[in-house]
Amino acid sequence: IAFAQQRLRMRNAKNQLKKLKQEAKEVGAMMAKAQKAAEQATELRKHNEELEAHQLQLQSENKTLTQKVKHLEETLQTMQHQFEEMRAQAAEAAKLAADSSKTVIEAEKLEAMNKQMTERDSELDSLRSELQSMKETHAKQQEQLKSAEANYQQLLRSTTMQSVGAGAGGSAHGAAAARHGSGSRGHRNVFIQLVGASGSGKSTMLGELMKEHDPSAMTNFEEQRSNLMTHHTLQIGQRTLKFLDCSGNERAGHLVKEWFGRTQWVFVIYSLADVKSYQKALTLMAEARQAGAGV
Repeated sequence: IAFAQQRLRMRNAKNQLKKLKQEAKEVGAMMAKAQKAAEQATELRKHNEELEAHQLQLQSENKTLTQKVKHLEETLQTMQHQFEEMRAQAAEAAKLAADSSKTVIEAEKLEAMNKQMTERDSELDSLRSELQSMKETHAKQQEQLKSAEANYQQLLRSTTMQSVGAGAGGSAHGAAAARHGSGSRGHRNVFIQLVGASGSGKSTMLGELMKEHDPSAMTNFEEQRSNLMTHHTLQIGQRTLKFLDCSGNERAGHLVKEWFGRTQWVFVIYSLADVKSYQKALTLMAEARQAGAGV
């Protein structure tokens, strides 16, 4: 009986060792995917910065072209007004030229006025051509600006998905251990989501919490700090908590709201010295409650 028990224990130990090796391979593969996702997120962040710079340049050019078009339109109106005045003077001069006593003098004036009108006509034609060209250029700039805006929004979504992938990879080991323990927590897989206006101190508060309870997570925190949305896993005491740090950038607002439905608690941060951040906090609190999250 003792020999049979020993054989049974050895077989169970081998099976357990085999399972542990398999889990180690899975964790290694997930860590490799997480590293690749982090590299892709870095590339996307660089591309994001380039697109923002290009968009700012297009906006500046668009503003300059708009001002130039407005100036040309004003100049064209002035020239047309002057042209009408010249035409009226020419008509009056033609009437005066009918007087035989002033025929020679008025003829010279009429010739000079006709010459001046011809020059004005030429200038008006040139201004019309330049104005048309500027309008075409302005239309092209508007199309480029719309295209850049669409690319920027797509890049925001891609950057967010990469950030989500990186956060999931960073907590792969904890997830593997939890598969045999805690079980499912429902569709709300983020414990705490930090939201608020830009500059209200969300990331600073999270960083201080990391320094106090889980300093090993600071490296990943600093690398992803410039992302629009970053996932972090902190070990606080005996519990592992998942945090989602959200940017206050208005363009990322729709992505922030989408996560309200997947978060258990939403922490809304605002500045006591900024009324606008408080007003935004009230809006975010209402939206989070509407999505069923605790505030």
